[in-house]
Amino acid sequence: MYFFSYCFFMIMCTFCGVSATGIASLNQSLVSKKINTDVAVEKKFGGKAEEYAAKGHYYIRVLVEEHPQKATVDFELSAPGGFVLESPAHSRITALFNVTKACIQVKDGVLHLVCQDGNVRKIKHNDIEICAPGKTIELNGFSYQGSVRIVQDVVSKKLCVINTLDIEDYLYSVLRYESIPYWPLEAHKVQAVTSRTYAAYHMRQARTQKNPLPYDIKNTTKHQVYNGVHSSEHLRQAVEQTKGMVLTYRGAIALTMFDICCGGIVPGLLKSCDLTKPYLCRKTACTYCKGSPHYAWKESLSADEMLTLLKKHEVCNKLLGRFGDVLLDMTVISKDRAGIAYRVKCVGRRRSVLLPASSVKAALGKRLKSFAFSIKKEGKAFVIQGRGNSHFKGLCQLGAKKMVDQGKSFKEVLRFYFPGTTLCRLR
Repeated sequence: MYFFSYCFFMIMCTFCGVSATGIASLNQSLVSKKINTDVAVEKKFGGKAEEYAAKGHYYIRVLVEEHPQKATVDFELSAPGGFVLESPAHSRITALFNVTKACIQVKDGVLHLVCQDGNVRKIKHNDIEICAPGKTIELNGFSYQGSVRIVQDVVSKKLCVINTLDIEDYLYSVLRYESIPYWPLEAHKVQAVTSRTYAAYHMRQARTQKNPLPYDIKNTTKHQVYNGVHSSEHLRQAVEQTKGMVLTYRGAIALTMFDICCGGIVPGLLKSCDLTKPYLCRKTACTYCKGSPHYAWKESLSADEMLTLLKKHEVCNKLLGRFGDVLLDMTVISKDRAGIAYRVKCVGRRRSVLLPASSVKAALGKRLKSFAFSIKKEGKAFVIQGRGNSHFKGLCQLGAKKMVDQGKSFKEVLRFYFPGTTLCRLR
């Protein structure tokens, strides 16, 4: 039986061997020591820390599914070794130990447990956590380690499905979807440290906010893609060889953003550069991704295609108003020093309109790979030229792979893309 506590202070303090007195102590207690240095980051604080589940393990809560609060949903569960179910009050439904299949049914916002024998039980507090004495739990076609919690969350007003598991197991799964499986080990080690740090950062954020959510991170491309257990065992090596390693800045876990290709854009020149996170404001251009098709790209659309797409987008259509049916010209008229577009001018027969580049990008979808673009009319077509497939902050994955190919270690790669950070280890 696994007992999962969700107090972030207790998680971090258990790993660092210290107790906590408040948020001020949180960042310092995240890490034990710098890698390859003699300077300890370890701090000690007064107070008493409760024991967390299994000492030495670091658990993360991943939102794997999200539904409207009043949705009607069936969750099909299976586990070869049976189930243990736990309510918020820690009461157990022991009759399910030898049942290998079950169904959680949600109707009108109320959770019910449907057993193999047909019995239906209402779940108190609309909150249940499912654990498996065996290795994994299968839920709607995906296999998960750890536990699965189904809860009606009062903060987000959503029906949440949350998988709680060891961060190293989570990381092993993430590598399958956020890295290229056939890339060299050293490149996977770069991604392992980056993704582990990114996860730890969001754990800290989620558990110290005023109205904490029941999860730390989402299974989306906006956070990190996670689809449970997979069969790419060779990725385990990268996780094991970097176990517990994270990047910090001034003792705090860093926000280690990443994307596939930066296109050589200098993040330090971005208008959106956050000076409180200088490690995301690198002033040196990455040229390592230059040979990639994502580095520089081109798209072409007819005037009719362009105007049709713009009018299908709610914000663009509202701003265009009585623009007419003819798009005479379209250009980017406002950029920052990094080359990121902010304003786009559309010229018609009746009027000219300024559109936010963000709305234009949303309207054109995958045709615009990034905000680093320009638009020029050539004959009857509008040609869009751009650079990168990215938000331009943090790790450029294609650039990192090229650095590894040139003989750089994962530490050297991380040092280049996250300048000023320190490589530390959780324990």
